[in-house]
Amino acid sequence: MSDSGTTDLLPLSAGSFTRLRDAIHAELGIDLGPAKLTMLRARLQTRARELGLQTLDEYCTLVLDTAAGHAERRTFFDAVTTNKTDFFREPDHFEHLLRSLGPEPSKLFRGDRPYKIWCAACSTGEEPYTLAMLLNDLTPRGFAFTILATDVATHVLRAAQRAIYPQAQIEPIPDALRRRCLLRGVGAQSGQFRITPDVRRHVQFAQLNLIADELPPPATFDAIFLRNVLIYFDRPTRQSVVDAVSRRLRPDGQLFIGRAESIAEFGLPLRQLAPSVFRREPSRVS
Repeated sequence: MSDSGTTDLLPLSAGSFTRLRDAIHAELGIDLGPAKLTMLRARLQTRARELGLQTLDEYCTLVLDTAAGHAERRTFFDAVTTNKTDFFREPDHFEHLLRSLGPEPSKLFRGDRPYKIWCAACSTGEEPYTLAMLLNDLTPRGFAFTILATDVATHVLRAAQRAIYPQAQIEPIPDALRRRCLLRGVGAQSGQFRITPDVRRHVQFAQLNLIADELPPPATFDAIFLRNVLIYFDRPTRQSVVDAVSRRLRPDGQLFIGRAESIAEFGLPLRQLAPSVFRREPSRVS
C-alpha cells in the first residue's frame, strides 16, 4: 500500500461497506462511520488477497453469506480491532493504584483474599504486565494479587501469552524493573525480551467480548482497567458496557478509563477520584 494514496487498495462498494460495518457493530459494538472506509479496506485487503479474492465485495460475500465464511469470521473480526497499547501508558493511573493500596497492603490482601484486577481490553499484554511488574515488588511482604486480562481479538492474546517484546517496545519500562522483570534473548532471540515467569504467573489471559459474552460475576474485582476502548463504541454501547463492567467491582473498587473518554453523563454509581479514575459507591453494588 502506498503512503500517499489509496489507489492500490482492493475495491469495496458502499453497499458491502455498510454490511460489514453493521456486522462489526452487531458483534463487537465498534461504531465505524463513513470516514473509516479506507481504514477498513486497508485492514482487510491482505487477508482477501491471501484467499485469492479480487475485491473486498467478494470477501464480504464470503464472510457474511457463505457457510465457509463462518470459520473466517474470527479472522475478520480480529483484523478490524484496534490494538494500540504501551508499557506504562498513562502512568499516573499506576501511581494512583499503588497509593490507594496504602503502606501495608499485605494486611488486607493475602493468599486467602488476593487483590483482584481485571484488564478488560488488554491487547498484546503491556497493560497487565505493567501492573504485574509493579505489584510483584510487594509480594515478598505477603501481598497477593491476580490479574485477569481479556480481549476480543485472539491474535493479540496469543502475543500477550508469549510475553516477548522487541527493544523498542520495552523502552518505557524503568531500568530497575527491566533488570528484575525481563529476560534478554540471545542468539536468534537477540534484541527480544521476555517477561519473567514470576511476573507472568500473576496474569491469566482469556478471550472475551464485552458486548456478547458472559462477564465475570458481579463484585469480583478491586480494580478494573477499561482504558481506551469506549472511544470505539456509540453512546448506547458505551453506557451498557460501563454499567456492566462497573458492576464487577467490589464495594469501593476502582475503575480506570482512558484520558480521552468520559462516563459522567451515564449517571452510574461511580465517584470520580482523579482524572479518569472512579470508585464504585459501596451502597449501590448489585
